[in-house]
Amino acid sequence: MIPRLLIIGHDPLARAGLVGMLSPLSQFQVMGQLSPSSSSEIPLFLPDVVIVDFGWEPSNDEDAWTLGQQSVAVLGLIRDVADAPTVLHTLRRLAHRRGYGLLLRSSPIEQLAPSITAVLGGVMVFAPEIMQRDLFSFQHTVPNSLTERESEVLARVAQGLTNKAVAHQLGISEYTVKFHLNAVMTKLNVASRTEAVVQATRLGWLRL
Repeated sequence: MIPRLLIIGHDPLARAGLVGMLSPLSQFQVMGQLSPSSSSEIPLFLPDVVIVDFGWEPSNDEDAWTLGQQSVAVLGLIRDVADAPTVLHTLRRLAHRRGYGLLLRSSPIEQLAPSITAVLGGVMVFAPEIMQRDLFSFQHTVPNSLTERESEVLARVAQGLTNKAVAHQLGISEYTVKFHLNAVMTKLNVASRTEAVVQATRLGWLRL
């Protein structure tokens, strides 16, 4: 099934711009756009991923942003890196334990599209500019890089692919995929696939 997208934001022009950018992509189906005040209509669109444009002046009023009872992946867009602390908690709440991410409103479609796929797969995705800020704590020492195969595996995990799908794409066994993932997590001193993607992105080893 083609993932269904719903655009939410205060600015109608910005919403229309996102619809125009995403609609030509065959891997997604843009179901529509709404303002936050129309959140009661969200169930009508049956979205898999909601793209939330937090606008020029993000509000820290959580009541201004709600997805009702919908359990969907969420990708937030902000004007500037400085706005990230204001919206991170709201973003996590909106995602309801699903994948979520935060990009800049100026992010090109080449970054936006794979990020949508990643959050749909349960992965956390953040723009490199955001990861460079002290919003996340990584206090251990890490090596200089991943091997080529480790990078290939992790890049596909970041896209939301299962181990089986990664194995199929790379022409290797699921056991080998697990081996490389374990090696990556050991190098980064993390305990999950999601943490590995976040840490590798922060270090500049993984570009979405």
